[in-house]
Amino acid sequence: MRILLAAIIALGFGAPAMASELDRQVADARGLSLAAKDGCSIEIDTEAWIANLPRATKRSLHSACRQVVDYMRPRLGNNVSANAAGEAARAAYAQRREELLTPSQMLRIASIVEDGLGLLCR
Repeated sequence: MRILLAAIIALGFGAPAMASELDRQVADARGLSLAAKDGCSIEIDTEAWIANLPRATKRSLHSACRQVVDYMRPRLGNNVSANAAGEAARAAYAQRREELLTPSQMLRIASIVEDGLGLLCR
């Protein structure tokens, strides 16, 4: 994704505006993916294993994820509200994740996982 984005910017195709739109669409999609069956588990469990998270931290992440999914699900019927809800859900979950994880845990995850998908097949 970053390579594609860098190529788009380097070639001058809409540069910052296109990059910003692409970032927003990725945030929408990543937020909406949380509402899928096992979406929270897919998001959390691999990273929890990589970072060797304590059980309490993993439970807190699952709780935060369930909360954003509960916010998002009623808004999924309309594309505009679903996309906005997905983006908001992703931002809220990401903020809570950053509050719960230590810098060391974040570094362990970042060393293996790039942009949430990266090298791991989930």
